[in-house]
Amino acid sequence: MKIYILNDNVANNGFKAEHGLSYFIEANGRKMLFDTGPSDVFLRNAKKQKIDPDEAEIIALSHGHWDHTNGLAEKNRGKTLEGKPLLAHPDTFIYRYSLRRYAHHGAPITEDEANAHFNLIYSREPYKIDEGIIFLGEIPRRTSFESSKVLAIKSDRQNDYIKDDTAIAVIEQNKLHIVTGCSHSGIINIANYAKEITGFSQIETIIGGFHLQGSGMQTIETINHLEKLRVPNLYPSHCTMDPALTMLRERVPCGEVKSGDVLEF
Repeated sequence: MKIYILNDNVANNGFKAEHGLSYFIEANGRKMLFDTGPSDVFLRNAKKQKIDPDEAEIIALSHGHWDHTNGLAEKNRGKTLEGKPLLAHPDTFIYRYSLRRYAHHGAPITEDEANAHFNLIYSREPYKIDEGIIFLGEIPRRTSFESSKVLAIKSDRQNDYIKDDTAIAVIEQNKLHIVTGCSHSGIINIANYAKEITGFSQIETIIGGFHLQGSGMQTIETINHLEKLRVPNLYPSHCTMDPALTMLRERVPCGEVKSGDVLEF
């Protein structure tokens, strides 16, 4: 598996970086775009990496927040990706209002606009993109320490628990790799569900946002569980912030992720 980091919060030399995430994934002979980041930066970095996002056979969205979906807006992508299959959870395009930013926090396009420009595929259940590439769908939330915070409300003024948060499981050369966007559903919940869906007991790689920021109970318990999982390739990125990231690196070997990187597993 090869992953081109089209956008992450930190940039490698000569590349652009904004708060958000976008990866171009090559696995099992397939090509896919996972999230589109906060702007057109994914296209600018792709050009520098000599990657053509139009070669992606499918676009998969981790969830419907602006920093993962703004690249879908026509003003950011132009005609790139037009008509591509767009795989997402049914809640991805709901209206979201951030209680922290006091602004619209969701995708830049509506469901109708998504249908007009893409071949929209909704799945709440695990969805096989390929025999070895699975969109996990809605993640069961079974741990007691994850996914409890409410940071936004929906248009009906109900709490938004971001049920659309999901990840991709890749099986290549009989090894399980997990690619996450933000892990609002909890990185341990995601890891356990990927193991359950695929039947693999050992995870080779986890890369993406872990949504850990403070030094509280969620961070402590998450690190405890990650230690037990013994993942050889652990790459926390995007919304994995200090002091949580420092605490994680003190106890578990971790790699770095930057815009412009190309990672092979």
